[in-house]
Amino acid sequence: MKKYKRTFIVVVAFTCATLVFYAINLASNKGQGPLSATMQEIESAFIGDSTQSVNPTDSNQDSLSDYDTVKRLAISVSRNQLKNPQKILMGYSGSTYSSITKATHDMDSKLGVRMDLIQIYKAWGSKQSEQFPTDEVKEIVALGSIPLITWEPWLSDFSAKIPNQASPEMREVNPLKAIYNGVYDDYIKQWALDAKRINAPIYLRFAHEMNDPYRYPWGPHNNDPGDFNKAWIHVHQIFKELKVQNILWVWSIHSAYAGYQEYYPGDAYVDIVATGILNFGSSVYWSKWWSFNELFAPHYNELSSFGKPIIIVEFGSLKVGGNREKWYTQALNSIPQTYKNVKGVVFFNFPADKTLTDKSVSWILDPDKKETKAIQRILKNWKDSNFLYP
Repeated sequence: MKKYKRTFIVVVAFTCATLVFYAINLASNKGQGPLSATMQEIESAFIGDSTQSVNPTDSNQDSLSDYDTVKRLAISVSRNQLKNPQKILMGYSGSTYSSITKATHDMDSKLGVRMDLIQIYKAWGSKQSEQFPTDEVKEIVALGSIPLITWEPWLSDFSAKIPNQASPEMREVNPLKAIYNGVYDDYIKQWALDAKRINAPIYLRFAHEMNDPYRYPWGPHNNDPGDFNKAWIHVHQIFKELKVQNILWVWSIHSAYAGYQEYYPGDAYVDIVATGILNFGSSVYWSKWWSFNELFAPHYNELSSFGKPIIIVEFGSLKVGGNREKWYTQALNSIPQTYKNVKGVVFFNFPADKTLTDKSVSWILDPDKKETKAIQRILKNWKDSNFLYP
């Protein structure tokens, strides 16, 4: 009996030692010390902190066999880390592809670095295309990237069956009041619950550019700043009551218009502040060639004063009116040195944009052009200088 007992003890001890070694090795592979990584996983299990650490699936890799791309490495950061990124997250929105996977690998290859952030735009409404974009978000997560959803509260597409709505022609008049009065709570709740099922962090850019007095119905021509703040807090509270803990709230202004301070709902309701920096050059009558510093510097200190990380959620320059290579070179060289609170840069990559012009303009970067090669060189320097996540 003693012999069997000793054998049993040896087997148990060996098994325990193997499990401990495996746990330490697994934690170490996450790019942190073994103890800190393991403790982070334990903390996440108790507080519901969602951590994204996924690699492309085999099917995604197969679908990209025709692409000469840089190797994708999944970013492994927790929600709390994404609230205060220590390095710069690179990303893009828009493409010439219908497939997010192909578009992402194309941008990876074109710019020479991994696209950490992938931005998609979704309107409110009752149509299937206006519900939470589960398939798109899952595809982004499967690539090892972070979804950034611009969530636009257009109200005209909602079904007439929803009670207490204004008539269709009046829904865009002071729409924020209808939101904070609860008219669309069922829609918001379902969207929140669908987002909760995604086991990864999501940046949510709700009701962006609220200080633009021309473009969106949730702007100052239809609503007071107080209406915006009430609507933001109301939506935020619904997510909180439903215990949706994987959302990071992106408050995004239009830098061309002043007065955005009035639209800040408060530190407790905002994780990231953001703005777009787009140079239209001389392509339209109301614009001229502006450098990145001319567009961004007047707002940087004000945006920094909120004490939140800054993401440039729409970044780019057209070709007409100046030197595009010089524009990108100056912009990217200045960000890590002069604008150190910028923790995300999202290239605006739309091929046929007509949102602010009377003609279609393209923000696409040609891989063979001088400006794209300049961007590649600078981003390689960023990577070598440890400005980017590995």
